[in-house]
Amino acid sequence: MTIPTGGDIYISSLNYPSEYPPNSNCVWIVDVEPGQGVQITVQDFELEPDFDSVTITSQDQDIALDDSSVNFTAIYKPPVSIEFKSDSSVQYRGFLIKAAAARLSGSPQAWRDDYQCGNLFSAPNGATPAECDPHSMYPCCSPHDWCGISADHCECSGCIDYRDVYEVSDSIVNACTETEFITMPSDGVMVFTSPNYPESYPSYADCKWVITSGNSNDKIEVSVDDVDILENCVHMDIGNGAYIDQEQILSLTADNVGTTVDSESDEIWIHLRSGACQQQGTGFKLTMKLRSSVETCPFADVMTITTGEEISISSSNYPSEYPPNSDCLWVLEVEEGQGVQITVQDIDLEPGFDLVKIKNEEYVKLLDDFALNFTAIYKPPVSIEFKSDSSVQYRGFLIKAAAASLKTTDSRGDDYP
Repeated sequence: MTIPTGGDIYISSLNYPSEYPPNSNCVWIVDVEPGQGVQITVQDFELEPDFDSVTITSQDQDIALDDSSVNFTAIYKPPVSIEFKSDSSVQYRGFLIKAAAARLSGSPQAWRDDYQCGNLFSAPNGATPAECDPHSMYPCCSPHDWCGISADHCECSGCIDYRDVYEVSDSIVNACTETEFITMPSDGVMVFTSPNYPESYPSYADCKWVITSGNSNDKIEVSVDDVDILENCVHMDIGNGAYIDQEQILSLTADNVGTTVDSESDEIWIHLRSGACQQQGTGFKLTMKLRSSVETCPFADVMTITTGEEISISSSNYPSEYPPNSDCLWVLEVEEGQGVQITVQDIDLEPGFDLVKIKNEEYVKLLDDFALNFTAIYKPPVSIEFKSDSSVQYRGFLIKAAAASLKTTDSRGDDYP
């Protein structure tokens, strides 16, 4: 069997993964095109020890496989023979081997390490034009003599896509060629992982995702559940907005597991870049949740204050900054014959944009920074309304409300200054 450049085949025992037959005696001869080697990868192996065998033979070495050979991989000079023998007694699951065409270590290649290509450049094997590695993250040559992966390298007039030239269907960049846009599901929760998780992520990956909440009022909370990477070979970053590599929030490492971060808008980006590491980790696992940026205040929440009782009403997070887009309403009642005494103990709002409004049936008062220490008694019911916009946030407000005797029939009470 001759494997073309970029191709691969699978060789297995008969009936795999069921038991192979007794008295098997099988030989496969694997060859490749000139200048190539045969890469053998043992994907599964279970034989009767000491009696059944698989032997790999090339020009310069023989190797006998056993149960410890799972995930073994090596490149051999062609031709390569794979021989399988079984006796007449016990049978097991058998084996599965992947054989692929690969460049022999030390042999000249048809592409350059500096990613230049085309008729102006010669390859290490002496050929002109220099090509682009069809298995790399930059498999296409542009008319400007650079290898890359964009449409200007792969899809234009004069572009050469060496994945097509060598009929490579499993290029490492096929899964991550363009930025992928994803909308959060309607239930507001999404588990997001790197490609192949929990198996190893691909080498030479350059994956970009933009996650949107689907609602401009919602932000995205990201919890880091798992990170397993080779940190000197892989970069995994998260940032605000839809512009990749701008406004970075977090660079993912194993130390980030258990960390939770929030987006500042309704979009976040994630960027995974991996090199040609001999060992790769499993990547990352994130849990994303929608978090409304509209403050969930009690709206029209009626509270009855008993005689002698005092309650506090404040902006969310007080005395830290209140959230943007707040829309809150409290309605205060007291026992019959009583009034509602309002005392402003602290107030710090964005002037002209955020507001606190006190209102009963006959009177409305807008509070500002000059209302500090303001006090008055109102006929019930009394509403306190707070609104903030989406821009600047301040410390907020703290109001005390208590039941008090009404001394006049004036809706503001005779304590109104």
